[in-house]
Amino acid sequence: MSDKDAFFLSAVGQLPRDQYPATNAVNAVFRRLDKVVLQSLPPHLHPLFVKLHCFCTRRTLALEKRLRLNPTFRLLLSVRIVPPEFAFMAAAASTVYALRYMYIHALDLLTNIVGIAYPTYQSILAIEYGDMMQAASKGELDMAMGETGPNLDKKQWLMYWAIYGVLTTADHWAGPILKLFPFYRVAKIAVLLWAQHHKYNGATWLYDTFVKPLLPPAIPATLSQNYTKAHQQRQRRQETEQQMSIGDVEGRHMEREEEEKDKEEEDEDEHIVESVPQAMTFSTLLMPSVWESQQQHHHPHYPQEQQTDKSAASSTPSLLAVAGPTRA
Repeated sequence: MSDKDAFFLSAVGQLPRDQYPATNAVNAVFRRLDKVVLQSLPPHLHPLFVKLHCFCTRRTLALEKRLRLNPTFRLLLSVRIVPPEFAFMAAAASTVYALRYMYIHALDLLTNIVGIAYPTYQSILAIEYGDMMQAASKGELDMAMGETGPNLDKKQWLMYWAIYGVLTTADHWAGPILKLFPFYRVAKIAVLLWAQHHKYNGATWLYDTFVKPLLPPAIPATLSQNYTKAHQQRQRRQETEQQMSIGDVEGRHMEREEEEKDKEEEDEDEHIVESVPQAMTFSTLLMPSVWESQQQHHHPHYPQEQQTDKSAASSTPSLLAVAGPTRA
């Protein structure tokens, strides 16, 4: 048994039985057969039996996962009136009956549903998330089943819709084609499934094999040059817009700084103007009046040196007054 098969079977064994009853039942049947069949088969056939075990389990699990999208099937599992195995069998039988009915009475509708439903969903994902480098990582069970993330390659789905358009155009001659080839509708469904399946990517293979070699080599070079020029122009435009926005921010910042400086200078001027009257009042209060100076001059306890200085200061104006007329 290979490591991949062993990993898958161990992951299947961990599935809850109430949610995946059919998968657990198929896995249990094959595990019982392992002891009997592997003893009777020759050793070189053991890997084939393991491959059959993994294939049946994978198909059952894939079908059961799709049936869980049906609300009726989920209701039967939640009510538990019907055993889960019988609910799965009933859902599978009803799906087969619906497909058979559409194949007999509405084969064109079935073909359109197969060709449009899933590719439309994938195309929307490619438009929205096509620039992603990797899809979101899935669980161990999906990895063991070989399932990957959604195919987000735009080339795949653009080429697929071209293929679908060609086949739809060919339906105009469906009458003569059906006379020559009765299974044309079935072949068309098979081609559409092959072209859209993520495991095969048939649309991409058709493009790389048949369409791409027909293109002249000058066209991709010209397109790449035009794309490069457009990308460079876009980058220059973005850089210019960023520089303009940065310049606007710096200009607004400088204006704000100048306004703050002007406001600070006005505040300093107002403070100086307010402080001047207070200083003048304080100085006038400190200056003695004429009566106080006379009292201090005649007071007996007043120091002699200060009296002498004040007498000299008081005599100076009189001398100047006397000398003034003389000089005149």
